[in-house]
Amino acid sequence: MAETCELLVLDRSVDQIAPIIHEWTYDAMCHDLLNMEGNKYVHEVPSKTGGLPEKKVVLLEEHDPVWLELRHEHIKVVMERLNEKITNFYSKNKAARFQNSRDALSRELSTRELKEITEALPEYIKQKEKPSLHAEIARKINKVIKDLRLPELAQLEQDLVLGYKGIKDVVKYLTTEDGKQS
Repeated sequence: MAETCELLVLDRSVDQIAPIIHEWTYDAMCHDLLNMEGNKYVHEVPSKTGGLPEKKVVLLEEHDPVWLELRHEHIKVVMERLNEKITNFYSKNKAARFQNSRDALSRELSTRELKEITEALPEYIKQKEKPSLHAEIARKINKVIKDLRLPELAQLEQDLVLGYKGIKDVVKYLTTEDGKQS
């Protein structure tokens, strides 16, 4: 008698573990932690008149290259990549370098330097907006993660799935103020 091998293919609706495990992707964290309506993210921007900040709605969709690149990445990877993007942008753009320069206002600029900064300004304004927006979003997510003790919860979820912890540990987690597992 020959041995046979059978392959059973199931979709995610049959996965009994998935409902108790939080996703840590940028997309999931945005929707789970920031109370977004669909793909609308509302944030405050400084008023052009110097008054109270204004609310601005941004769609996190296909037209946003930063969103497309990072939405399926783990939130930790997103924080690192955004930091790299912003650092890289500030090092390459003349207007950005000027704005961040400590001695920018303490010395006079040559006509050539003023021309270079002026030429770099439109790109600076256009390029700065997206990474800065996503950095703000990531900072808010990071704050919520810390405030809600999500790393401890994620560890508990993993331990439950792997059988290292049980219902008593869940009750203990839910009833302790700091969520620390002993």
